[in-house]
Amino acid sequence: MPPACERPDMRDLDPVSIRLFLATLEEGSIARAAARESIVPSAVSKRISEMESELRVPLLDRSVKGVHPTPAGEAMARHARTLLQGMDRMQREMAGYVDGVRGLIQVLASVTSLSGDLPADIVRFRTARPQIEIDVEEHTTPIIYRRVREGLADVGVASEFASHEG
Repeated sequence: MPPACERPDMRDLDPVSIRLFLATLEEGSIARAAARESIVPSAVSKRISEMESELRVPLLDRSVKGVHPTPAGEAMARHARTLLQGMDRMQREMAGYVDGVRGLIQVLASVTSLSGDLPADIVRFRTARPQIEIDVEEHTTPIIYRRVREGLADVGVASEFASHEG
């Protein structure tokens, strides 16, 4: 393995450049990749050249007939596809959190509410929104009020009516 100072620097590789590289391979041409991605060919060429410079290996064999991956380019393409698929999955999952369809809800409930309709309500909620986990803990009413007020729980369900500030 080469010393650390001789390893390619991959910190500056960005998803846009990686996508443009893959588009170029798929199209077999920088010009066709540029048209597909709505960008000028010189920008695609520059990004790929910068990648090659950062990695210190040629990724493409260029000719008047188009481009073909070098052995390093083939390896890069394999890793790039895996990387972008992972990034796409991550983006979809994070979008789920933004849309409120993923996550964890901390519910504190009194013994009375747990012996009533709350368990059936939770089952219906989980059926409608399976991506959301619900953690239910049994506590007394004063603890429920205090923890919800302090932001230590998302929801508090208590059957007793009492005066609690906050």
